[in-house]
Parts: sequence; structure tokens; C-alpha cells
Amino acid sequence: MNKKLILALKTGIGMLMLLILVFFAITAKRKNSENAYNENWNSITAIQLKNTGTIPTYYDNDKNNVYIMSISHNITDEMCGKTLAFKTDDAYVDVYISEKINSADEKTSVFSKDNEYNSIDRVYHFGKKLIFTDSPGSRIHFINIPDEAAGSVTIRIETGYKNDIIKEDGFYVGSNKEVKHALLNNEKPVAVLACLLFMIGIIVTVFAVSFGIKKLDTNNIEYLGALALSFSLYFICRCSFGQFIIGSPMLRYYVRYLALFAFWIITAGFIQKSLVWIKLNFAFYATAGFTALILLLHFLGISSFTKTSGIYTGGITVIAVVTMVYIARTIKKIYRELEEEYEAENNALNDAENDAENDAENDAEHFEETE
Repeated sequence: MNKKLILALKTGIGMLMLLILVFFAITAKRKNSENAYNENWNSITAIQLKNTGTIPTYYDNDKNNVYIMSISHNITDEMCGKTLAFKTDDAYVDVYISEKINSADEKTSVFSKDNEYNSIDRVYHFGKKLIFTDSPGSRIHFINIPDEAAGSVTIRIETGYKNDIIKEDGFYVGSNKEVKHALLNNEKPVAVLACLLFMIGIIVTVFAVSFGIKKLDTNNIEYLGALALSFSLYFICRCSFGQFIIGSPMLRYYVRYLALFAFWIITAGFIQKSLVWIKLNFAFYATAGFTALILLLHFLGISSFTKTSGIYTGGITVIAVVTMVYIARTIKKIYRELEEEYEAENNALNDAENDAENDAENDAEHFEETE
């Protein structure tokens, strides 16, 4: 009964994780929303290949590439008294509302680290500089536009990463409830599946712990529970709805990447334990060692998780390919050895039969000669 239950748990979790992966792949592209407000935005992107201090930024001089986007929109009657919402990743954000209609390039040029905190136009700021990373994290920004607002709203975004700072369908205007619904509606299925997988991970972990207390064979289901938990935590922190579960942007940042690292280390450990007849220690230690290197680069301030995410993905891919090739070659070698062993046994059996026949013939001839 214990083995059947474990097999059922493994099969169910594996199928669910596969289903979620397929679902994420199919629904990766966000849909436009009825609350989207994406027309008539004046966007100017100023790209500074190397920060030389010519433009005041939130980043240290001569250390980072800096990418600045300034976006402005004339405040219309439909916007007054409403909430403007948009999401950014790894970026500092300042929002200004001014009676004077400022162009995006003017707002970028007048920005100053010394006086921007005293600017009467600035109504919102996001981004706290930390010791170990140059990313302030991801966040959905909610900007309340006053009823009497006039002129323009200008959004200044600054990041050390060259990416799509705001998606094409990234602006939403409406009541606070409406914009939250619009932003989260597209991720509702993902949120449900991620939370469901998280609960399954907890249940499986409880089963594994109870089996361990009773000194029963868990058959490695604890790895499946840990995989489900890390996988679900990664997507909870990656998606917008994670902001309403974990409020701190930086906490979500670290939980997201640490869950990703844990997922691959646990995967390597699970494969190692499941295929004990194939020596896969190198795959586990390579994954753990490479992850430790990424952690070291981050906490020494050399390169953040965001910057090394591509390198990490590439490294894990190489380890996975090498592991699969090694498994395939090992299985092929085992089958070849089994075939040789089977052939040797057949040859030995045939030789024994031939010897028996020869002995029988010799005995018969000897019997005839004796008579």
C-alpha cells in the first residue's frame, strides 16, 4: 500500500507539473485588457552605454550601463480621479504630475539626484538601493491621479538592464479595483495552478515527513514535494499576483531566484537518487557548484542574479545535456554488457549441450565396443 501510494503521488505530481509547464508556455503572451490605456503616450528612450556621470542616475558612476526611459501623457478628463497602473522589472521609477505639459526629454534632462526629492511635481518614487544588487525588484505601480490634475503625467524609468521596460499593453487607467482586476485577470489561471502546486508540495512534504518518522521507505517523494514547492514559489514571485502575497519587492526578488536555484539542485539530487545504478554524482555536484558560484558573484557585488540569469540558464542546460548524453551512453553500455553476458551464457549452454551429446556418443560407442 505504501509503494502504491508513493507511485500515485509521483505520477500525479509529475503530470500536474507537466500540465503547468505546458499551460505557462501556451499563455506566456499577455492579452490586452479593456482597462488598457495605451494610446498617445510620448516615449523617448535615452540609452547611455556607460555611466560616466554626465546624467545623474541611481547607479554608481563608471560601474553600470544605464538605460533611461521617460514617458509622458497629457492628463485627460478620463484620467482625473482615476488610478494609473503599470509594471516594471528591475527598474527605479519616478512619476511626475505637472500643470505644465513637459515633454519626456525635458523631464529626463532636468532630473537631478540632489533636488528631485524636493520636486513639487514628483508624486511617486519606487526603488531602494541595496548592497548586493543593482535591481530594486519588480512591482506593479499604482498612481492616484487627483481630480483636479491638469497638464501631463511623466514616468521616468531607470534600469541597469537592457530590456522591454514597459510592455506594449502595460498601461491601465481606472478605479483602483478595476486596474487590479485588469492586471491580475490575465494571470488568474497561472495563479490558481501555482497556488495549487504549492499546496500539493506541502501535502507531499507532510507525507514524506510522516513516513520518515515511522521509518518507512519514502522512495524519494520528499524530492517531489520540494520540487513542487520551489517551482510554485518561483512562479508566484515571478508573476504580478505575487506582489499581493509577498509585499516586499526585494523579498520576492530573492525568493524567486533562490527558488529557481533550489529547483535545479533538487532536480539533480532526485535524478541521482532515482538512478542509483548510474553514477550521477558529477551532475549533482556540478549543479550545486555552479549555483554556489552564481551566489558568490551576487553577494560579493560582482554581478547580480538578474545579470547572471542567462549564464545560469546556459550552464544548467550544458549540465543537463551532458547528463542526458552520459545516461544514454551508460544505458547503451549496460544493454551491450547484458547482451554479451546473455550471448556468453547461451554459448556456454550450447557448449555444455554439445559436450553432453559428445559424452553420450562416446559412452554409446564405448558400450558397443565393450559388447
